[in-house]
Amino acid sequence: MRRNRLLYLILIPLIGFQACIEEYQPEIDKDDIGLYVVEGKVLSTGGMQTVRISISTSVYNPSLLPVNGCSVNVVDDEGNNYIAGNADEGVYQFQVPQMNLDPGCAFKLEIITPEGELIESAWDTIQPNTEIDSVFYRIEEFYSEEELTYIPGIQFYVDFNGKDTHSKYIKFEVEETWKYESAYPLRWTYYNRVLTTYDPPDYSKFTCWKTRFSPSIFTFSTMHLDENRYKDFPLHHVMNNSIKLLKGYSLLFRQLVISEDAFLYYEKIKDNIVETGGLYESQPQQIEGNLKNLTNPENRVLGYFLAAGASDKRVFIDEIEGLELDPPDLCSPVPVSLGFLRYTVTPLYLWMEGGTSQLHETCVDCTKRGGETTKPTFWPDEN
Repeated sequence: MRRNRLLYLILIPLIGFQACIEEYQPEIDKDDIGLYVVEGKVLSTGGMQTVRISISTSVYNPSLLPVNGCSVNVVDDEGNNYIAGNADEGVYQFQVPQMNLDPGCAFKLEIITPEGELIESAWDTIQPNTEIDSVFYRIEEFYSEEELTYIPGIQFYVDFNGKDTHSKYIKFEVEETWKYESAYPLRWTYYNRVLTTYDPPDYSKFTCWKTRFSPSIFTFSTMHLDENRYKDFPLHHVMNNSIKLLKGYSLLFRQLVISEDAFLYYEKIKDNIVETGGLYESQPQQIEGNLKNLTNPENRVLGYFLAAGASDKRVFIDEIEGLELDPPDLCSPVPVSLGFLRYTVTPLYLWMEGGTSQLHETCVDCTKRGGETTKPTFWPDEN
């Protein structure tokens, strides 16, 4: 199949089945609930570094329970301390001078919880970095469990070339941003028996951008390959029935060169991901990483703190030759009578051309779909 190189560059199907079987419900140790979960990184790219702290919940009702009020400190092997501030719910941020982020520099994380318990990570060392070789996509088909058929889309791949380094363990992270629009501008509203007309129409919440970090884990090793190269490693994919590809789409690919211990940790996480359809490849379990509770060693700590050589590459997609888009209709106006309007007690969004129809708020306010109206700084002007 022809390999389509991305136009703008800045820097296999699994068949499901239906059966009448009882869903497997694994036994979950009650001690796995209420554990501290820590995710933190020190990356060679510099900038703001982040540590996230939360409390674990049941796998049957998963949710993020962020923890604020922790004292968070990162130490390097030269004795420097970097205090992290509580920037958001469960999010702590700090900065390390670029001169202290060279390969071979080691870091560890220290946390004092609101209960006064000391959590500490093992040391992790920044690995020699190599730039991302190339990122590209191919048009492929993907099986949809919802529609029970194959749907075309684009599958992203990456080539890794570590010929100038000894780096053998790689992790990729993917962050996607897409532009989308409301179906209608804000033109008419009705509330408390008052019809308001917006003339000219209000387009302030017509265009949005939404960013999402992919939770998928993409890791590979070249340890047992003849060369320190890896071609056509599959990453993220997007189907043609998504709204993401309609108005502009961007992906930020981050390549992390990690230690063997970090690689083995993420491999365990991948092996225990719950598969779709209510069946499990293996019984899920909450996996410990390189963090310990030194105050109460019997209290397990989940997650991982790593140091890594990193490189980024951002790609933009406007049009995809050979792929016909088929997004869903997310806005369906509902015809209403003027008599109905007299009895409404909540604000209504209306469209009054060719009759009177009620619109859901998401039809006129793009922020109701989770996006923001401020264009990202990295977004090109023509998009």
